[in-house]
Amino acid sequence: MTIRNILVHADGSEQSVQTIRSARRIAGAFEANLSGFCVLPDVAVAAAVSDGAMANAQLIADMQKAAEDRAATAKEIFRREAGTPDRQGDWTLADATISGAHDAAVATALYADLVVMGRYDGDNSARQDPGLAADIAIESGRPLVLIPSAVGESAFGRKIMIGWKESRESVRAIHDAMPFLARAETVTVATVVDESADDASAESGERIKDMLAGHGIDAVLHVLPAGDDESTSANLIAHAQRSGADMLVAGAYSRSRLREGLFGGVSKSLFDACPLPVLLSH
Repeated sequence: MTIRNILVHADGSEQSVQTIRSARRIAGAFEANLSGFCVLPDVAVAAAVSDGAMANAQLIADMQKAAEDRAATAKEIFRREAGTPDRQGDWTLADATISGAHDAAVATALYADLVVMGRYDGDNSARQDPGLAADIAIESGRPLVLIPSAVGESAFGRKIMIGWKESRESVRAIHDAMPFLARAETVTVATVVDESADDASAESGERIKDMLAGHGIDAVLHVLPAGDDESTSANLIAHAQRSGADMLVAGAYSRSRLREGLFGGVSKSLFDACPLPVLLSH
């Protein structure tokens, strides 16, 4: 896979500045074009929910104006931060009044090689619908790099850890991450093995390590103890930090089509809590 077109989400917040800068560094590393998008929400629906009843015309007009102002700010920030004009791609305003916010965002993501979004924490969390990134990861068929707010201006991708599980999603993530893996200084494969199980899980770790070697990537295999989903994700994150990793690669697993539960198990924990940039692929 060659990365030529990167799509970054912008929403006008201060956090999105850091996300765009991270996306710009990725685009620079791969000599890729960087495009941006913002979702214009369906304010009539949002107003009805916030008002607890059928919203009046003035409320809808005020919310529409605020949404359009945020979108204009997002575009201005993108154009300012996305790099030189020759490397800037399109700006897309995904209109949720036509197909819904999530469907509009997924439709926009379909035409990118890689999507970059911020994972907002604390006061920034209200700026972005948390289900938006989940939908893009699960439904667009495009790899998603999720940037936590703690990353700031730090570079990443030099020391990558792969969270390996013998599954379609995991191997898809590895293949989508190949451009990053090929450039990395070190690559670690971390696989979780249940002590009561047979040797199949550990053996699959060796096999994926051999597969990576065939691509010129000399990975180191680490076997971690299994637990429930929460402890498994905590083990992966802790091991990544202990090993000095600055990026994680993992499969994105879906459990429910409901927005709140779109990510299942370990994927949701990594999505919610991982302090490192994560490349997720479904």
